[in-house]
Amino acid sequence: MATFFVATSMLAQTKTIATVEKLWSGEPLGWATADTRQWAGFGEYVYWESKANHTIYGTHDGVTVDTIYTNDAIDGTAFCLDDAGNFIVEGTFPSTPSHVFLLKHDTTAHVDIAITGLARTDIVTATGDVFSPEGGFVFLYGNSANLLVLAIKNAAAANQEVIVKEIAIAGSNVQNYVIAGDTTVQYVQRRSSGQTGFDKYENGVNVGTIAGMTGYKGSTLSGAMVTLGGKLFAVYPVGSVNYSSEFSVVDLTNGILAVDKADASKTTFCANTTTRANVIDVGLFANATKIDDNNTYIQVGNGADGTALFKLTITAAAEVSLSCNEAQGRVEGGGLYPENEVITIRAIANEGYKFVRWSDGSTDAERTIILSQDISLIAEFTAYSIIASGTCGPNLTWQLSSDSVLTISGTGRMDNYVYLTDFAPWYGKRLKISSIVIGNSVTSIGEWAFYECSSLISVTIGNSV
Repeated sequence: MATFFVATSMLAQTKTIATVEKLWSGEPLGWATADTRQWAGFGEYVYWESKANHTIYGTHDGVTVDTIYTNDAIDGTAFCLDDAGNFIVEGTFPSTPSHVFLLKHDTTAHVDIAITGLARTDIVTATGDVFSPEGGFVFLYGNSANLLVLAIKNAAAANQEVIVKEIAIAGSNVQNYVIAGDTTVQYVQRRSSGQTGFDKYENGVNVGTIAGMTGYKGSTLSGAMVTLGGKLFAVYPVGSVNYSSEFSVVDLTNGILAVDKADASKTTFCANTTTRANVIDVGLFANATKIDDNNTYIQVGNGADGTALFKLTITAAAEVSLSCNEAQGRVEGGGLYPENEVITIRAIANEGYKFVRWSDGSTDAERTIILSQDISLIAEFTAYSIIASGTCGPNLTWQLSSDSVLTISGTGRMDNYVYLTDFAPWYGKRLKISSIVIGNSVTSIGEWAFYECSSLISVTIGNSV
């Protein structure tokens, strides 16, 4: 199980942290046949369809194979699920007209719809709920320049409604995979090595490629989109070759990479002896099932290489912004953290400088903060010089700075001194000492060490004394 942490930020000053957790990965279990190429997921399940067996199968762990439904109308090689988990299968391939077989999730309610206008539908995606009154959209696309959008409501009811809209997509004989959309707007992945991200179409017109999809792999067809916390995220394969076994997640709302190269390699089940024994090809099929407003499952894989299940989570976050004059020192602990996290920040002075205060008045160079909101702090330093120094124990040193601070550091005990006969080495500068700092590893304070330090205002004693 691997977890990846990368920060993202939201509009309206709301920020989130995205994490992706690998739940399981599994072998193909005999699924690697020419007619089980296409995969889809819903909830914790990943499903596939067999043309030869006219059957839909599923797995919840990459090991156990469940038979979901068998029907002679399940006869194609294009297969997907809508947002409600309903199954959509391209049937009777190849034929004119094409048939779309719809099976309602967790029931036997089904319908077979004949569609004219597109004979070959290798790639199928869907959104919404085609069995509900609100309906959903089914996208049919093959090796041609046209896309069919089916707006389907009440699929298995007497008042079934099916509206077919044909949209010309630029690039004849270029395979395209619709990630999400409706009859007006579609997000499309074009199978072209020159692509740098999903294309957005409005009324059949390509209005541009989505920015921010770092490492996007255009040589294959795969991807998913999901809205979490009011932000639109895209899941897409990365790498220079198809079989990279990696995907990334981008926050499309702000164009910020949320998860960089999550690994889908098979880490538990490695019985496959093919040349790609430990690889799950996320470059063929990936999809997402929303759990709630902060979580979604990501299902990736194919029939030849097996499949894997991930969970993407976003959490509310607060940002710590730290700064200072870098010629004088440095700061540590800035960044994006989950809300209410307890963090430590530090101000570290360069040689010849000392920490004075944070911009909120705190004089603790190292301090803890409970984050309830964004915070911005500046560390202030001041220059100083050493006017005297020496040793004061077997492993201790001392130095007196121009700002009247006597600092004792090192490890172990301090030397003892004798009244009026053996003075501490800083005795001659005693009237210049206004503050004493004894380090944490100092174990004792010598007798008569600070005799006649009459200008002394403050003493800081380490925790080992």
